[in-house]
Amino acid sequence: RNPSALSLWDGQAERWMQELARLGIEYRGKKILFVSGGPGVIAKQFSKSSEVYATEFDQESVDAMSEILHVKTKKFDVNNLDVKNI
Repeated sequence: RNPSALSLWDGQAERWMQELARLGIEYRGKKILFVSGGPGVIAKQFSKSSEVYATEFDQESVDAMSEILHVKTKKFDVNNLDVKNI
């Protein structure tokens, strides 16, 4: 739960956004689901212009993403693949 540890992810969201723009994919104003989206930094950046939901396997990560980054996050076991309750 050390926010400064997230600096490792600095610039990653911008690179994703640039690549989507290059491909002609509009993400602003859309609903986006990040599956296994830890640590949540990219989801946080996208949430500034889109409705973002994230999932993560580890409850501590879910709590940190929710509490520190204010990203809507739920615990989800990707191996279960039951997405109807996200």
